[in-house]
Order: sequence, then structure tokens, then C-alpha cells
Amino acid sequence: MARKHFDNVRHLITTTGVGGITFGTVPATWRSFAAAGAVAGDQPGYTIQDGDGIELGYLTLGADALTATRTVIYSSNSNNPLDLSGSAILECTPLASMINDDLVSFVRAQSASSGEKAQARSNLGMTTTGQALATAMNAADARDTIGATTVGSALLTASNAAAARTAAGATTVGSSLFTAADAAAARAAVAAGAACFAAHKNGAAQVVSSGADPKVTFGTKLYDIGNRYDATNSRWTPPAGPVTLMANLTWTTGVLLNDRFVVRLLKNGATYRVGPVPGAYVAGYMSGEGVFHDYANGTDYYEMSTGHGSGSALTISGDPTTTYFSGFAG
Repeated sequence: MARKHFDNVRHLITTTGVGGITFGTVPATWRSFAAAGAVAGDQPGYTIQDGDGIELGYLTLGADALTATRTVIYSSNSNNPLDLSGSAILECTPLASMINDDLVSFVRAQSASSGEKAQARSNLGMTTTGQALATAMNAADARDTIGATTVGSALLTASNAAAARTAAGATTVGSSLFTAADAAAARAAVAAGAACFAAHKNGAAQVVSSGADPKVTFGTKLYDIGNRYDATNSRWTPPAGPVTLMANLTWTTGVLLNDRFVVRLLKNGATYRVGPVPGAYVAGYMSGEGVFHDYANGTDYYEMSTGHGSGSALTISGDPTTTYFSGFAG
């Protein structure tokens, strides 16, 4: 605890000897340490008068500020503790060292010893961490003292708010949330960062030759949250992060019993995943879907293609309820 001063405190001391003391009664018009707000661990300056003997120093208060140990600065007993008679008077008094050493003025601090500086930091109530911060050799050491991680250090040294958000790994949506002027703006930022879509062929059938691997076209949007689906090119470019895509294809004209086809996910124009579909159970109709997962980098785009080996051209239905392409981010 720090060294403190408490006004108008005086106690009679009936304790005898050179050791610790117990505070006795308080003379009229004076206050006890406890009444003045002192607590255990405080170190007020004091003066003890015992007959012709005098002692000055610092107390370290015990429980409930009712007892104390003595650290003598000066005494008429060769600067040793007085051998108290049981009739001493103790008064809380400021000492010269409280001004010269405890507060440590700027001018004096320049020539203070390491011990005096440590005492000054203690008197200011600094914790171990606080003292380590005060004595850190440089800014990096100070950040290490408070346990700053790499991200924490980057935040503490960010040159501006935008740099701090970048250091924290805030996405575009996250940055918009941090800087939103009000709740409505924050909700708008979240909506803007959402990404999902669904598209279909709007009745336009697509003929696929045997052995070909064409991209399946889905030129009509059912919805496009985030405006990331390109209906002209039938491709979706989601934001960075995990994505799920699904396509369902239904074939009608030309299908023979046990004909098979595949649902193929294209990533950046190249085959990324292939989902085989069981053969047709009846002639003239087969249907199946592929579900795919990936982690997009923010510029990756996805399309669907298909293929079959029936030996003749087959037709993909354009019915929006049975042939469609969809996906969502997150």
C-alpha cells in the first residue's frame, strides 16, 4: 500500500517495549486512524512523544487500523525504536521524506536512486504490472508486459481506426458494423454482407450430347441476396468463407432405362467436385442432385456442369421446380 497522511489523528499508546503497538484511546477533538479512513496496509507518517523521548517514522497499519508496526526514521534513542513506557502519545504527522522521497518531484526524480524510484512507484500504488510498464525500456517491452498478443500489439500501434479494424481481422461487413451510425445502419451492413441465391432455367430445356461436358445454364434468378449471382454466365461469386452449393437436374427426352449422369461443380472454370447420380429407374425420366462444400477466397466463382454416356443426346428439363441451382455462404 502507499504511504498516506491522515489529518487530526492522535492516539494514546499504552503498549510498552520496542515492538509493535496497539492504538489506545483518542483524546477529545482528535480522530482515530480508522475514523480518518485508514485501512490495513496503509503507511502513514507518525511522531511518538514519550516523556523526553521522541520518535518519527512510518507505521504499517494492521487489521482494522487498530495495530501497527513501526519503521523508525529518527529517534532520540540513536534512531532506534523507543522503549515505550505505556504512557506515550502518537500523532499522525507528515515527514520530510514524504515530500522529498515519496512524491519525488520531477527535478529530484532525475537524480533519484533506483531504490528511491521504486519507492515512489510503490507510493503511487502501482501494481507489479504497473511498475513493469513504468520501467519498460521501449514500447514493445511495454506491450509484452501487459501480455499483448501479435494482434493486440497491432491494435495498440494502429495509426488510425481503419488500421485497427484491419489488425482485428474485421471483414468488410465487420468494419461496416463498427462504423455504423445507428442500429438501422448496422442491420443494413449485415444484410449487405449476406450471400445466398437460387436460380433456375425458367422453362428453357437444354440438350446435352453424349460424352459432352457442358455448363448447365440457369439464366433466371429466383433470389440473389448480396447480388453475387451472374445470371448471364450462370455463375456465383460468394464472399470469402465456407460455402455450400447444390444443383438438381431432371432429364426427360431421350432417357433410357439405367442411363446415368453426373452433377459436376466447377470452380473458377475447372472441375472441382463430381457427384455421380444412380441410373434411371424408368425410361424417359431421371433426376438427381449434387451438394458440395468449399471455402471460397472472395474471388472464386462457381458454376455447374453435367455429362452422360447414354450414346445419344438427352434433354435437361427447364422446369424450375425440378432443375435448379442454389447456394449460400456461411
